[in-house]
Amino acid sequence: MSVSDNGIGLDHDRFEAFLTLDTAEKLAIGGKGVGRLTWLKVFAHANIVSRYQTNTGTERRSFKFTLDKDNPLQEFKIAKTSEQIGTEVSLHNMRLDYNTHCPAKIETIAKKIIAHFFPAFFSKEMPSISVTFGDETIILDTLLHEKIYRQQKTPIKIEDHTFEIEHSLIDKSISDHFDQHTLQFSANERIVEDHALNNQIGISTYIDVNGNPTRYVGVVTSTYLDSHVSQERNRFDIEDGLFSELVSRCVSSVKDYLKEEIENVIEKQTTRLATVVTNFPRFSYLVRDRNDFVRTKLPLNANTEEDIFKQLSVLDFRASRDIVGEIKQASAQDAGTNEEALVIHSKELVGRIQQQERAALLEYIAKRKLILDLLSKYQGYDEEDDRQNFVEKAVHEIICPTRITKNDIDIFDHNLWVIDDRLTFYEFWASDKDIQSFAKDSQSQDRPDLVLFKGNTLFHRPGMSQPVVIVEFKRPARKKYSDEENPITQIYKYIRELRGKEVRDKSGALVTGIDERTPFFCYVVADITTKLEQFLVDQQIDSPLPGGRGFFGYHSGYNAYIEVIHYSKFIEDARLRNEIFFKKLGIN
Repeated sequence: MSVSDNGIGLDHDRFEAFLTLDTAEKLAIGGKGVGRLTWLKVFAHANIVSRYQTNTGTERRSFKFTLDKDNPLQEFKIAKTSEQIGTEVSLHNMRLDYNTHCPAKIETIAKKIIAHFFPAFFSKEMPSISVTFGDETIILDTLLHEKIYRQQKTPIKIEDHTFEIEHSLIDKSISDHFDQHTLQFSANERIVEDHALNNQIGISTYIDVNGNPTRYVGVVTSTYLDSHVSQERNRFDIEDGLFSELVSRCVSSVKDYLKEEIENVIEKQTTRLATVVTNFPRFSYLVRDRNDFVRTKLPLNANTEEDIFKQLSVLDFRASRDIVGEIKQASAQDAGTNEEALVIHSKELVGRIQQQERAALLEYIAKRKLILDLLSKYQGYDEEDDRQNFVEKAVHEIICPTRITKNDIDIFDHNLWVIDDRLTFYEFWASDKDIQSFAKDSQSQDRPDLVLFKGNTLFHRPGMSQPVVIVEFKRPARKKYSDEENPITQIYKYIRELRGKEVRDKSGALVTGIDERTPFFCYVVADITTKLEQFLVDQQIDSPLPGGRGFFGYHSGYNAYIEVIHYSKFIEDARLRNEIFFKKLGIN
């Protein structure tokens, strides 16, 4: 590997500087006087040939520079020459630790040189630099300037110090080296520190310039940075507060420079925010003005609906935490001190709590509507070609997951309210479980769709055992029922099996006992076809429900009240019960 130039060469003064450690010879342009030592850190030796002008003509100085304490300059020669002045440094035998990481492609090497000396390529005094590898040559300044767009300089003044940031968009063929949009802080035309920008400007993709994909690269320079860089050029000796302020001011300048691109980000965020709030209305109290919220509360890097949901969740948590903290603080104050102020503050706290409650209710009601919409869909056909209706299990899963007990889920994991709002508050239930799995001393493997026990609801009457609720689902539009499949006789069979048993949970704890006085409230959800209606007449479960929803009846022997509800009517009835909420909360 060799590096050559057409400079003035190693004349007497410059050779003396070469022989002097930590020389200040190039201090004015950022030279630290130790650069040549890095040659021997990476390579075994270097051959130097330099031609320079003297009073008597041109001389040629050549020597081998090696890591030899007693004789570092070997094969030293000085001779007259007619060659052009300039210097060539040949580096030999790269050490293994570095050789394994050294790029082998000329384009990669060229881009790394550009990146390291990036600020220098904006200088009017920058010489032309070329890289040659075999028969291929790349002129660095030409490579860069053909790929750079929208250059703009902006001054930044902090205290008594003046900085300048040069904004630019660099073609991806060059800027891929920077990995992302970036600020480069430089000293003496070399990069010292960089600052990634993707998260702060909300742009992680390329920026299009006339069909060319580019990355933003900003170069920050100043005489102050030049004079406050470490000897290794890997950090600045600047107090943290000043540098943090510089970074902040530079990021603001970048946002002004990329205003059009960032406005596009904000527009997309606003659209996604609307979708998130629509799907999760409990956050609506946080978002009064979507555009203002995006600009003031949403980080620019929140580019997906999931990112926005996370930010809303954090703000929702903080709002709740602040209310709890303020309530505790208000409780600790003397009620007689500044009573009027306390009343005003209490009213304000109540208002904020009500905002959160309304938003939570809005989301709960919105989810109810989604459930009803899904159930409405299940009145149609699962297999359109053969006109096959959805099986009852699909409906069952929506109302309550199968093969579980109350221990496995909580109130928000089921939708028993669709059948009857009073069912929501039952304390224990079994869904599609063998009776023997929850009823002590039972050997029955029959699996009622749903059985509910121990409910603190309006079903319970003083002086009576708490009622047991049984729910059976049948396939929509089912026309054929055998006598064994008669849902009414199925229910009576379940009642006979449960009567006189104790119901226990998975841990063996007693849930309730079922004696002769225990009433049963039973529901059959089905399309009432001719065959099913015949069963109902035979069993005297044929009193019409209001609105044509189905039929009901009471069997005194089983102490069982039974409703047979038509699929379409039970969904319609649930929708009507919630309609006032839909309208009040603006859910269409």
